Amino acid sequence: MTSIRAHSIAAAIALAAFAAPCALAQLTTFQGNAATEAAWRNAVGGIIPLEDFESYYAVASPFSGPSDQIQTLPALHIDLYGPTPGSYPGVYTNGNQAHSGTNQLCNFGGTIPQFGDYFIVPSAGYTIRALGFWQCDPQGDQTLYIYDAQDNLLGTITGLINNGSGNSFAGFISDVPVAKIRVEGLLGDGYNHIDDLQVVVNSNAPACLLDYNLDGSLNPDDLGDFITDYYTPPPIPGPGGYAIACPENDPPYDAGYKAAYTPDGSGQCNPPFPDNLGDFITDYFGSTC
Repeated sequence: MTSIRAHSIAAAIALAAFAAPCALAQLTTFQGNAATEAAWRNAVGGIIPLEDFESYYAVASPFSGPSDQIQTLPALHIDLYGPTPGSYPGVYTNGNQAHSGTNQLCNFGGTIPQFGDYFIVPSAGYTIRALGFWQCDPQGDQTLYIYDAQDNLLGTITGLINNGSGNSFAGFISDVPVAKIRVEGLLGDGYNHIDDLQVVVNSNAPACLLDYNLDGSLNPDDLGDFITDYYTPPPIPGPGGYAIACPENDPPYDAGYKAAYTPDGSGQCNPPFPDNLGDFITDYFGSTC
């Protein structure tokens, strides 16, 4: 049986090498005023959840104590985390700079350092299709970096400086599932804030758990891709694959391990994972997908 599987693995890898290239990703970006936001919302279509952060405890400055720590926004189906384990964005209050109300999402109010980035990722079972926000900081432009599940940079969007002109909206729509967004901290005085965050997600739960490349069918590419990723040193971090959020791990493994397969899809955070490959192969050849 081992010999048969070894030959099947080799064949899967060979098939993967000759797989047709994927179509180029398309990221449609928007930048401008309220009319631009309306155009973005119209292009996205449907219900667009919005978070204005008014229900959270906020601080009036980076030096006035901790605010609520924003780890997840369930209505938007996203999770957030900072550059170090256990760090998260906070909430800032300033009615003169907020787009609506007084509160805004910020990179202070907790343990994120000055000029620190933070990250937005879809909650388990989802990918991000579209995102929009209003830049509130009067000291510089706010750039967001957008990545797919293989950590390829799909593009960027930039909310222009909040100078009172009303032109600080930015958004995107992606035809490729977005797995991570980096909110850059290197602008102005290093204490940055945005408002009225809007996110639209798609469910990425495959019909078959073994559909590793999420192409909608179980085929040798799934086996070949998984084996390649499993044996790639060092281990490939999430997001994507079977990675789950592991905030207790140091970056980049706070986003989990891509090849951490478990038969129930629960993922793992603490290597080594000696059973991942064996379990995947066993389930692949025994699958009825």
